[in-house]
Amino acid sequence: MPKLQFTKLVWTIIALCTVAAGCTTTGRHYDQRIDAATGKPQWVLQGTQTSKSIYDRIFWGVGEADASGEFSRQADAANQRAKDELQKMVERFIEVISRDYIASGGAAQAGFLEHQATRYINEMTGIVLPEIKIMEHWVDQGGRKIFAIAELEYTRMVSLLAGSSQVNPGFKDYLQSKGESVFDHIATQH
Repeated sequence: MPKLQFTKLVWTIIALCTVAAGCTTTGRHYDQRIDAATGKPQWVLQGTQTSKSIYDRIFWGVGEADASGEFSRQADAANQRAKDELQKMVERFIEVISRDYIASGGAAQAGFLEHQATRYINEMTGIVLPEIKIMEHWVDQGGRKIFAIAELEYTRMVSLLAGSSQVNPGFKDYLQSKGESVFDHIATQH
């Protein structure tokens, strides 16, 4: 009988640890560990970037603001700066995909013209901007700066662009076939 109780206890502990581990990582794709030397989270130190793992591809934007004054106003400023950083990264990604698509020779037949690329980039960026999420804030130990991290999942971005009637059908196909390799190339350069 004691052996059965011990087995139940072990399985209960394993189940609780599994649930706790799942709860702490759900929705968090960025590195939350604290750097021992600086006391800052890794995401603050790493800044704006793309990240590829075996599970997903993510765009992150990190923004900061002075923490003096009303906290909610300063948090809003950090949020906006994080979104702006992420927007620049998404624009660069879409620009690279657009230029590759044009260079492939298929863009002109599909009506995706080089002299209109900037307009296309702005339109496509505008489609995905509402999906950018602020994930977390962090205030430095001295209380002088507030940081925000914004996130956009690659698969969500592709899904939004593929589902939009505003996006050129040929570009959609090109993005779905070549987008991951372009993202991966960008992610390895950070």
